[in-house]
Amino acid sequence: MPSAIAPITNRFSQRVTRDVVASLTLGVGAGYYYWYQVHLPSIREWRAYDKVVMAETKAIHDEYYASLKK
Repeated sequence: MPSAIAPITNRFSQRVTRDVVASLTLGVGAGYYYWYQVHLPSIREWRAYDKVVMAETKAIHDEYYASLKK
């Protein structure tokens, strides 16, 4: 006996597809935010500090080797 109300078809697969797409979208968005707003600025800061330390170390070594040549 046919029902007067049409059955709801394909709802589960639509829901799963929507959930997967939403999860991937939010995950990629969060990844991009972290990479460009947190990770890269901290790497730039670390590299700037490293340049300062390397310059100080080179100056100390140059001074030491200059004193040996005298």
